[in-house]
Amino acid sequence: GYHFEEPWTLVARYEFIDDSYKTIANDRATVGVAYQPFNFLRLQFNISYEDGYNSIKGYKNIGANLMVSAIF
Repeated sequence: GYHFEEPWTLVARYEFIDDSYKTIANDRATVGVAYQPFNFLRLQFNISYEDGYNSIKGYKNIGANLMVSAIF
């Protein structure tokens, strides 16, 4: 993550999985932004793209999620 302005953080992640038996391979890239207006509240939005195959077929997925964290 990178803090470019006080309540905002830019996040990015890349994952690669490839086993030696060639039964699964997976590439996943995620980018997102986190907003923390107070010390006890955090909102994070991510978009992920996944490209891979398993022993049966290949697949491509795009997903988005929103996470809300609060401390009471």
